[in-house]
Amino acid sequence: MKSAHRKLFLVPLLAGALAGCALAPVPPEPPSPASSATALRHAGAERDSQFILYQRPPERLFGIMLEQGSLGAVPDVAAMVEFQQRRKAQRAAMGVMPKAAPQWLDLGPPDNLGRIIDIAFHPQNGSIIYVASPGGGVYKTTNGGATWTRLGGLPYQAINSIAIDPLNPNVVYFGTGHYNGSGSDLLSMGVYKTLDAGATFELLAATVPTTSNTDWLRVTRVMAHPATANLVFAGSAAGFFRSTDGGATWTKVSAVPTYEIAIDPANPANMLRGRFDAAVSFSTNAGASWSQVQIVPASTTVNIRTRVKYAKSAPGVVYAAVDQNAGELHKSVDGGTTWTKVSTPAHNGTQGFHTNQLWVSPVDANHLIVGGVDLYKSLNGGQTFAKISDWSSNSVQTGSGLTPDTPHADHNAVASPPDYSEANPLFLVGTDGGLFSTANARTVAIHAGWTKNGGALNISQFVGAAGRRKNGVDTLVGGTQDNGTLLNIGYQGWTRVAGGDGGATTIDPVEDVAYGQVQNGEVFRSGQGVAFRRICAGITDADPTNCGGGNVQKTNFYAPLELDPNNSSRLYFGANSLWLSTNPKAATPGWTAVKPPVAGTTAGTTNSNYINALAIHRGDSNIVLVGHNDGQVFRTGNMLSGSPTWTALGGGLPTGRMVGALLVDPTDANRLYVGFTGYFADNLWRSDNGGTSWQNISAGLPPGSVYAITRHPLNKEKVHVGTIWGSYGSDDGGRTWPVTHDGPHGTQIRSLFWLGDDTLVAATFGSGAGKATVTAGVATVVEYYHTVLDNYFITADPVEQAAVDSGAAGAEWRRTGNAFRAGGSSQVCRFYGSVSPGPNSHFYTADAAECAALKALQASTPATQKRWNFESNDFNTTPSVNGVCPAGLVPVYRAYNNGFTRGVDSNHRITASQAAIQDVVGRGWSNEGVVMCAPA
Repeated sequence: MKSAHRKLFLVPLLAGALAGCALAPVPPEPPSPASSATALRHAGAERDSQFILYQRPPERLFGIMLEQGSLGAVPDVAAMVEFQQRRKAQRAAMGVMPKAAPQWLDLGPPDNLGRIIDIAFHPQNGSIIYVASPGGGVYKTTNGGATWTRLGGLPYQAINSIAIDPLNPNVVYFGTGHYNGSGSDLLSMGVYKTLDAGATFELLAATVPTTSNTDWLRVTRVMAHPATANLVFAGSAAGFFRSTDGGATWTKVSAVPTYEIAIDPANPANMLRGRFDAAVSFSTNAGASWSQVQIVPASTTVNIRTRVKYAKSAPGVVYAAVDQNAGELHKSVDGGTTWTKVSTPAHNGTQGFHTNQLWVSPVDANHLIVGGVDLYKSLNGGQTFAKISDWSSNSVQTGSGLTPDTPHADHNAVASPPDYSEANPLFLVGTDGGLFSTANARTVAIHAGWTKNGGALNISQFVGAAGRRKNGVDTLVGGTQDNGTLLNIGYQGWTRVAGGDGGATTIDPVEDVAYGQVQNGEVFRSGQGVAFRRICAGITDADPTNCGGGNVQKTNFYAPLELDPNNSSRLYFGANSLWLSTNPKAATPGWTAVKPPVAGTTAGTTNSNYINALAIHRGDSNIVLVGHNDGQVFRTGNMLSGSPTWTALGGGLPTGRMVGALLVDPTDANRLYVGFTGYFADNLWRSDNGGTSWQNISAGLPPGSVYAITRHPLNKEKVHVGTIWGSYGSDDGGRTWPVTHDGPHGTQIRSLFWLGDDTLVAATFGSGAGKATVTAGVATVVEYYHTVLDNYFITADPVEQAAVDSGAAGAEWRRTGNAFRAGGSSQVCRFYGSVSPGPNSHFYTADAAECAALKALQASTPATQKRWNFESNDFNTTPSVNGVCPAGLVPVYRAYNNGFTRGVDSNHRITASQAAIQDVVGRGWSNEGVVMCAPA
């Protein structure tokens, strides 16, 4: 994502010079001290934190909080390790997952629209290529890219580097995580290894972060030695590691953070490491010890990452791309001991903190390509460069539906095949918009010689998405990282409706109108037969470039955007303030701030405590929740008053973490869910009393960010959450969770929403979108009879059923054999009769008005008198309409024993059995008719 890439598409929503000095090397690089593991660990963590906090542009800080919870937050490594160990043990014991997981169907887009972060060619066969995505895992081709296969056996889909063993290409190492400062980083969870070219994988146990060793939390590179079997290297933000046994054990050789690793093709005992401080480390003994040289003066405030590459055809010649002055090229002719600045191609722009690529032709040491925002080529050893790509042209072409003839922006990987020659000058580049290639790296130009790989790489990074089902047609709209906002109608393919970094989206349930945003608050509308139109004028927190010259930008890079589910003429946008438009479909919508800013309480949020999550109750537009960057949650119950009052919700909630997701239960306004970001074990909370108190329902979930929360339209207890590790579904309101994720692909989920009553859609950050049919899994409502009291009782709670069956409520309770299924969009209120003649009587109603009236009566009646006391919303059902049930549903009847007038226990019988109702009516009960409708 980048603030520089702002090209937008006007597509309707539903329209059919040499300088320098050589610097002498400094003394040998200090090795990792072996005597104080604790001191080293803390030093490594401190250095890592320094990079995280100070070496990214301001707009990237949002991404850090999105992953870590807050600036300076320390990951709960113990929780992560415990979770992995517990999950492994549970799966081994059970053999299978505890419940059937949804079967996900990929919705794409499959056309190579996402980040490629590494490319690895088979050392003997140029047709076999692996590519890594930091969210979509690894894909492999055996036919030069004509087709691709996802390596589905990788348990963790955040892959940052691939190392094929040149001595045995079936052995491949995969570094996990994503540490490049892009604002979408992910922690590493170890290094994976395959012995069979990707069919199966093993996790190298020594690389898994532990509470006593956090060195492996941010892996940057893995590499296999080309001449020594089982010699493997790894770089991380905590140093450099070396293994002589194929990764089984590792030695930490250096505590200096490593950005890049390079091995001299002329003498593999020589190695170089690019670093984060404008320096290069060099080794002459295959990485066993290191010395260092500072290429340019080190800086303590900005990150100067250095990429190094040997010139295979000219022994001793090495180049370095240094992220200073937008991108400098430096050269060494003595293997990296001394360096001279050659030129400043400025290829990185402001983005070298996560791009800064360098390629040197294997056959011509003067032929170079550097990449960052765009690609530049030199044929004279870097003295001059010519531009050979144009991201803005790519953006225009992508939006028009044409196949781009120039690469996408942001270059994360460059590679050429093992048989590269003047006869086969193939060059590949991995970008934020997929994989591009040229058959001639020497002659390629901006619009001549480029091809976008046509293979199906499902690696899109959705930031937000929404959808609707209307007249049987599903429409999806989603914002993607650096690939704009995309539309899909009826699963006929995706169309781009806006460029830039797409964010949160929302769609009108009836009219052909959708809303989205480009980074930094540029809200737009598409539809009504009109092309894309910005509607952010009036939001004074939004980007001043396109939303108002007097604006002061005060919004997260990606900010929440929601339509009121009860009134599509009410559109909310969360920034420093909460903004509301009551005429978003007007030619020039108006905006009003309906919640003032709140000062932040954590590092980085004092003056930027923006709103990051937003929820409106489906059923009552007065009820709105907002969550802030510092973890504060606010609720209003009178939004429609025009001057809403806001109450801070505490009640035991965690503090100091970004709020990642909110939900007001659609049929119970008192049931609230809050999800937080960061690597912590208590990121999901629920309240059943409107936010007065909260319970932690995170047990069983992985320790990572929660980005989305939803519940099944027909089952209040069936809750799904989207996390940094995948989606998880609970059948009991979050009391328990499955052992492992239920998909899709185990990548991070940014949005979850429903189409109809059974289609769950997940928008992932790395594997595109997916949908699954998820049945309500509705409970069975069981009827019991008390043989002494002549009372009937029903319950859908399996825990309560088990208790009654065990005799815990009294031996007199017996199942009658009558039961019906729960399911529907309306809740059944359950009341309990107090005072004499007995406590065993319950009353149930699906009538919202009747429920409200009884609650009001309870509030006005002393507890010493007879009254109905509200207990819970017991299950969901569908109310009848004048005693008639919709097609496909069966009637449920209610009879009353007239007990109040007779001075006995007032009891009701609720059953789908006509015979049962007739039986009690024959005994003098009153038939109250059809009171609800159950699934057949």
